[in-house]
Amino acid sequence: MSTISPSTPNLTSNDSAVLQALFDAESCLSNSSNTVTPDPSLPPCLPGISSSDLKPLQTAELSAIAPLNDTPNAQKVRAAISQLTAIIDGNKKYASAYINRAQALRMLVEDENSRREREGDDDISSAADQAFADLSTAISLLTPSIVSSTTETTSVSPLHARLLANAHTHRAYILYKAAKSISSSSSSSSSSSSSSSSSSSSSSSSSWRSYTLVPSQLQNKHPQQLEEMASRDFQMGGRYGNSMARQMAVRTNPYAKMCGAIVREAMREEMGQNSGSRGFVV
Repeated sequence: MSTISPSTPNLTSNDSAVLQALFDAESCLSNSSNTVTPDPSLPPCLPGISSSDLKPLQTAELSAIAPLNDTPNAQKVRAAISQLTAIIDGNKKYASAYINRAQALRMLVEDENSRREREGDDDISSAADQAFADLSTAISLLTPSIVSSTTETTSVSPLHARLLANAHTHRAYILYKAAKSISSSSSSSSSSSSSSSSSSSSSSSSSWRSYTLVPSQLQNKHPQQLEEMASRDFQMGGRYGNSMARQMAVRTNPYAKMCGAIVREAMREEMGQNSGSRGFVV
Protein backbone atom coordinates (compact mmCIF):
# COMPACT_ATOMS: atom_id res chain seq x y z
CA MET A 1 0.00 0.00 0.00
CA SER A 2 1.50 3.28 -1.10
CA THR A 3 1.61 6.30 1.15
CA ILE A 4 1.19 9.90 0.15
CA SER A 5 3.68 12.30 1.67
CA PRO A 6 2.70 15.93 1.97
CA SER A 7 4.88 18.29 0.01
CA THR A 8 5.50 21.98 0.42
CA PRO A 9 4.31 24.03 -2.56
CA ASN A 10 7.02 25.89 -4.41
CA LEU A 11 5.75 29.47 -4.24
CA THR A 12 7.53 32.65 -5.19
CA SER A 13 7.80 35.38 -2.56
CA ASN A 14 5.19 37.37 -4.48
CA ASP A 15 2.78 34.41 -4.54
CA SER A 16 3.24 33.95 -0.81
CA ALA A 17 2.57 37.64 -0.18
CA VAL A 18 -0.59 37.52 -2.30
CA LEU A 19 -1.92 34.46 -0.49
CA GLN A 20 -1.08 35.99 2.89
CA ALA A 21 -2.92 39.18 1.99
CA LEU A 22 -5.84 37.19 0.60
CA PHE A 23 -6.47 35.28 3.82
CA ASP A 24 -5.16 37.88 6.26
CA ALA A 25 -5.79 41.34 4.86
CA GLU A 26 -4.29 43.09 7.85
CA SER A 27 -0.95 41.38 7.34
CA CYS A 28 -0.09 43.82 4.58
CA LEU A 29 0.30 46.50 7.25
CA SER A 30 3.07 44.71 9.09
CA ASN A 31 4.78 42.38 6.62
CA SER A 32 6.81 44.93 4.75
CA SER A 33 10.30 44.31 3.41
CA ASN A 34 11.31 47.62 4.97
CA THR A 35 9.77 48.98 8.14
CA VAL A 36 9.64 52.43 9.68
CA THR A 37 8.88 52.59 13.38
CA PRO A 38 8.22 55.58 15.66
CA ASP A 39 10.78 55.85 18.46
CA PRO A 40 9.43 57.77 21.48
CA SER A 41 12.98 58.36 22.68
CA LEU A 42 13.76 60.51 19.65
CA PRO A 43 13.25 64.28 20.02
CA PRO A 44 10.74 66.04 17.72
CA CYS A 45 12.48 66.40 14.39
CA LEU A 46 11.66 66.54 10.69
CA PRO A 47 13.78 65.96 7.56
CA GLY A 48 15.43 69.11 6.30
CA ILE A 49 14.42 71.17 9.34
CA SER A 50 16.96 72.13 11.99
CA SER A 51 15.99 71.84 15.65
CA SER A 52 16.42 75.61 16.03
CA ASP A 53 14.01 76.32 13.16
CA LEU A 54 11.34 73.79 14.13
CA LYS A 55 9.83 75.58 17.12
CA PRO A 56 9.40 78.99 15.40
CA LEU A 57 7.84 77.27 12.37
CA GLN A 58 5.40 75.36 14.59
CA THR A 59 4.46 78.57 16.41
CA ALA A 60 3.75 80.41 13.16
CA GLU A 61 1.79 77.44 11.84
CA LEU A 62 -0.38 77.17 14.95
CA SER A 63 -1.08 80.91 14.74
CA ALA A 64 -2.22 80.48 11.12
CA ILE A 65 -4.65 77.63 11.76
CA ALA A 66 -5.94 78.63 15.23
CA PRO A 67 -8.86 80.71 13.83
CA LEU A 68 -10.11 77.61 11.97
CA ASN A 69 -10.87 75.79 15.22
CA ASP A 70 -13.80 78.08 16.02
CA THR A 71 -16.61 78.40 13.43
CA PRO A 72 -14.39 78.86 10.37
CA ASN A 73 -15.72 80.74 7.36
CA ALA A 74 -14.38 81.30 3.87
CA GLN A 75 -12.59 84.50 4.88
CA LYS A 76 -10.81 82.82 7.80
CA VAL A 77 -9.85 79.84 5.64
CA ARG A 78 -8.38 82.06 2.93
CA ALA A 79 -6.41 84.00 5.55
CA ALA A 80 -5.02 80.74 6.94
CA ILE A 81 -4.07 79.56 3.45
CA SER A 82 -2.25 82.85 2.84
CA GLN A 83 -0.29 82.56 6.11
CA LEU A 84 0.59 78.92 5.50
CA THR A 85 1.75 79.80 1.99
CA ALA A 86 4.06 82.45 3.48
CA ILE A 87 5.50 79.82 5.85
CA ILE A 88 6.07 77.43 2.93
CA ASP A 89 7.68 80.15 0.82
CA GLY A 90 10.09 80.80 3.69
CA ASN A 91 10.95 77.14 4.18
CA LYS A 92 10.12 74.77 1.33
CA LYS A 93 11.00 71.67 3.36
CA TYR A 94 8.58 72.24 6.23
CA ALA A 95 6.15 69.39 5.46
CA SER A 96 3.61 70.15 8.19
CA ALA A 97 2.61 73.44 6.56
CA TYR A 98 1.84 71.63 3.30
CA ILE A 99 -0.44 69.20 5.14
CA ASN A 100 -2.33 71.97 6.93
CA ARG A 101 -2.63 74.04 3.76
CA ALA A 102 -4.14 71.00 2.03
CA GLN A 103 -6.64 70.71 4.88
CA ALA A 104 -7.56 74.40 4.59
CA LEU A 105 -7.93 74.12 0.82
CA ARG A 106 -10.19 71.12 1.29
CA MET A 107 -12.33 73.10 3.70
CA LEU A 108 -12.59 75.90 1.16
CA VAL A 109 -13.58 73.56 -1.68
CA GLU A 110 -16.10 71.54 0.31
CA ASP A 111 -17.81 74.45 2.03
CA GLU A 112 -21.03 75.25 0.18
CA ASN A 113 -20.95 78.93 1.14
CA SER A 114 -17.48 79.41 -0.29
CA ARG A 115 -18.58 77.57 -3.44
CA ARG A 116 -21.34 80.12 -3.96
CA GLU A 117 -18.85 82.95 -3.46
CA ARG A 118 -16.64 81.63 -6.25
CA GLU A 119 -17.04 82.80 -9.82
CA GLY A 120 -16.47 79.46 -11.52
CA ASP A 121 -15.28 75.86 -11.37
CA ASP A 122 -11.75 76.83 -12.44
CA ASP A 123 -11.03 78.23 -8.97
CA ILE A 124 -12.29 75.05 -7.33
CA SER A 125 -10.26 72.87 -9.69
CA SER A 126 -7.13 74.90 -8.97
CA ALA A 127 -7.64 74.55 -5.22
CA ALA A 128 -8.17 70.80 -5.57
CA ASP A 129 -5.00 70.44 -7.62
CA GLN A 130 -3.05 72.42 -5.03
CA ALA A 131 -4.42 70.42 -2.07
CA PHE A 132 -3.50 67.10 -3.65
CA ALA A 133 -0.08 68.42 -4.69
CA ASP A 134 0.57 69.66 -1.14
CA LEU A 135 -0.14 66.22 0.34
CA SER A 136 2.07 64.54 -2.25
CA THR A 137 4.86 67.04 -1.55
CA ALA A 138 4.60 66.44 2.20
CA ILE A 139 4.77 62.67 1.70
CA SER A 140 7.81 63.07 -0.53
CA LEU A 141 9.55 65.29 2.02
CA LEU A 142 8.77 62.99 4.96
CA THR A 143 9.24 59.51 3.50
CA PRO A 144 12.56 58.09 4.73
CA SER A 145 15.07 56.81 2.22
CA ILE A 146 15.57 53.15 3.13
CA VAL A 147 18.13 50.84 1.58
CA SER A 148 16.34 47.78 0.17
CA SER A 149 16.82 45.02 2.71
CA THR A 150 14.62 42.41 4.33
CA THR A 151 15.98 43.40 7.73
CA GLU A 152 16.26 47.16 7.31
CA THR A 153 14.42 49.17 9.94
CA THR A 154 14.39 52.93 10.25
CA SER A 155 13.25 54.77 13.36
CA VAL A 156 11.60 58.19 13.15
CA SER A 157 10.37 60.60 15.78
CA PRO A 158 6.71 60.38 16.82
CA LEU A 159 6.13 63.81 15.21
CA HIS A 160 7.60 62.57 11.94
CA ALA A 161 5.47 59.41 11.99
CA ARG A 162 2.28 61.31 12.89
CA LEU A 163 2.70 63.76 10.01
CA LEU A 164 3.36 60.94 7.55
CA ALA A 165 0.28 59.09 8.79
CA ASN A 166 -1.84 62.24 8.47
CA ALA A 167 -0.63 63.00 4.95
CA HIS A 168 -1.23 59.48 3.65
CA THR A 169 -4.61 59.20 5.38
CA HIS A 170 -5.77 62.60 4.11
CA ARG A 171 -4.80 61.76 0.53
CA ALA A 172 -6.48 58.36 0.86
CA TYR A 173 -9.66 60.04 2.10
CA ILE A 174 -9.79 62.27 -0.99
CA LEU A 175 -9.29 59.33 -3.34
CA TYR A 176 -11.73 57.03 -1.55
CA LYS A 177 -14.50 59.63 -1.28
CA ALA A 178 -14.09 60.46 -4.97
CA ALA A 179 -14.31 56.79 -5.95
CA LYS A 180 -17.51 56.33 -3.96
CA SER A 181 -19.02 59.58 -5.23
CA ILE A 182 -18.39 58.70 -8.86
CA SER A 183 -19.63 55.13 -8.42
CA SER A 184 -22.82 56.42 -6.80
CA SER A 185 -23.38 58.97 -9.56
CA SER A 186 -22.73 56.36 -12.25
CA SER A 187 -25.17 53.93 -10.65
CA SER A 188 -27.84 56.61 -10.46
CA SER A 189 -27.40 57.58 -14.08
CA SER A 190 -27.36 53.98 -15.34
CA SER A 191 -30.61 53.21 -13.51
CA SER A 192 -32.40 55.86 -15.53
CA SER A 193 -34.00 54.17 -18.54
CA SER A 194 -34.37 57.40 -20.50
CA SER A 195 -30.68 58.32 -20.56
CA SER A 196 -29.11 59.17 -23.92
CA SER A 197 -25.45 59.37 -24.96
CA SER A 198 -25.40 63.15 -24.52
CA SER A 199 -27.05 63.01 -21.12
CA SER A 200 -24.63 60.24 -20.12
CA SER A 201 -21.70 62.50 -20.92
CA SER A 202 -23.33 65.31 -18.98
CA SER A 203 -23.92 62.96 -16.05
CA SER A 204 -20.27 61.89 -16.07
CA SER A 205 -19.19 65.52 -15.98
CA SER A 206 -21.60 66.36 -13.17
CA SER A 207 -20.44 63.35 -11.15
CA TRP A 208 -16.96 64.85 -11.07
CA ARG A 209 -18.38 68.25 -10.14
CA SER A 210 -20.18 66.57 -7.24
CA TYR A 211 -16.78 65.82 -5.75
CA THR A 212 -14.08 68.18 -6.89
CA LEU A 213 -11.11 67.42 -4.66
CA VAL A 214 -9.41 64.96 -7.01
CA PRO A 215 -6.86 66.78 -9.19
CA SER A 216 -7.52 67.17 -12.89
CA GLN A 217 -4.82 64.66 -13.88
CA LEU A 218 -6.66 61.86 -12.05
CA GLN A 219 -10.16 62.60 -13.28
CA ASN A 220 -9.87 60.04 -16.09
CA LYS A 221 -9.35 57.25 -13.57
CA HIS A 222 -11.98 54.55 -13.03
CA PRO A 223 -13.49 54.50 -9.51
CA GLN A 224 -11.85 51.11 -8.88
CA GLN A 225 -8.44 52.57 -9.72
CA LEU A 226 -9.03 55.47 -7.33
CA GLU A 227 -10.08 53.08 -4.57
CA GLU A 228 -6.96 50.97 -5.09
CA MET A 229 -4.83 54.11 -4.85
CA ALA A 230 -6.71 55.04 -1.68
CA SER A 231 -6.10 51.55 -0.26
CA ARG A 232 -2.34 51.94 -0.70
CA ASP A 233 -2.40 55.29 1.08
CA PHE A 234 -4.60 53.91 3.87
CA GLN A 235 -2.08 51.08 4.24
CA MET A 236 0.77 53.56 4.65
CA GLY A 237 -1.26 55.72 7.04
CA GLY A 238 -1.95 52.64 9.14
CA ARG A 239 1.69 51.60 9.06
CA TYR A 240 2.67 54.97 10.52
CA GLY A 241 0.14 54.71 13.32
CA ASN A 242 -3.28 56.01 12.21
CA SER A 243 -5.82 53.48 13.52
CA MET A 244 -8.62 54.65 11.22
CA ALA A 245 -6.34 54.25 8.21
CA ARG A 246 -5.44 50.75 9.36
CA GLN A 247 -9.12 49.77 9.46
CA MET A 248 -9.78 51.31 6.05
CA ALA A 249 -6.73 49.57 4.59
CA VAL A 250 -8.23 46.22 5.56
CA ARG A 251 -11.66 47.24 4.27
CA THR A 252 -10.36 48.39 0.88
CA ASN A 253 -7.71 45.69 0.44
CA PRO A 254 -8.28 44.31 -3.09
CA TYR A 255 -7.20 40.78 -2.16
CA ALA A 256 -9.59 40.67 0.80
CA LYS A 257 -12.41 41.97 -1.39
CA MET A 258 -11.62 39.33 -4.01
CA CYS A 259 -11.63 36.62 -1.35
CA GLY A 260 -14.98 37.87 -0.05
CA ALA A 261 -16.44 37.83 -3.55
CA ILE A 262 -15.27 34.24 -4.09
CA VAL A 263 -16.82 33.11 -0.80
CA ARG A 264 -20.11 34.87 -1.55
CA GLU A 265 -20.31 33.32 -5.01
CA ALA A 266 -19.57 29.84 -3.62
CA MET A 267 -22.30 30.29 -1.01
CA ARG A 268 -24.77 31.42 -3.67
CA GLU A 269 -24.02 28.37 -5.77
CA GLU A 270 -24.30 26.05 -2.76
CA MET A 271 -27.59 27.57 -1.67
CA GLY A 272 -28.86 27.52 -5.22
CA GLN A 273 -28.19 23.80 -5.57
CA ASN A 274 -30.04 23.07 -2.35
CA SER A 275 -32.85 25.56 -2.74
CA GLY A 276 -35.12 23.00 -4.43
CA SER A 277 -35.19 20.68 -1.41
CA ARG A 278 -34.97 23.26 1.34
CA GLY A 279 -37.14 25.99 -0.11
CA PHE A 280 -34.55 28.76 0.30
CA VAL A 281 -34.16 31.44 -2.33
CA VAL A 282 -30.95 33.47 -2.41
